[in-house]
This record gives sequence, structure tokens and C-alpha cells, in this order.
Amino acid sequence: MANGKPICRCHAHMHTSAQPGINIDVAADLEANFVWAPPLAPQTQNIDDDLAGPESISLDEINAVFALLECEKEAME
Repeated sequence: MANGKPICRCHAHMHTSAQPGINIDVAADLEANFVWAPPLAPQTQNIDDDLAGPESISLDEINAVFALLECEKEAME
């Protein structure tokens, strides 16, 4: 309130699409191109398991990734 009068501010926004909602093709493209998964990120069998953590990574998977990194390092040298 200013001088005892309520402040009323008008604002505007624009819709960039005639259809409301999300463009699934654009969202999938953004996810595929801009979401980075680190090499040791757990790959869960159940996609609904949001609580899967590092304990789901086996020692064989860790060894395989380190071997791959070692090969990439040698190839760069």
C-alpha cells in the first residue's frame, strides 16, 4: 500500500504455442542432447526406482568403466 491506497500492478504474458501443454518431441530431444549421465551412474532395471543409489553398481561394472577410461587415456597419449 502506498499512501493508503493498494498498489495494483498489471502484467502480461504471451503464449508461444497455439496448443497448450508440452511438445513431447522437443522435450525428448532436449533430454537426449542436454542430460549427461556420469559413467558410474547406476542403471536400474526398474525405471520407477528413484531411490537406486551407488550400492546398485557392481564391482564388475566399476572395473569395466575404469578399464574403458584407461583405454581412452592411452588412446589420447
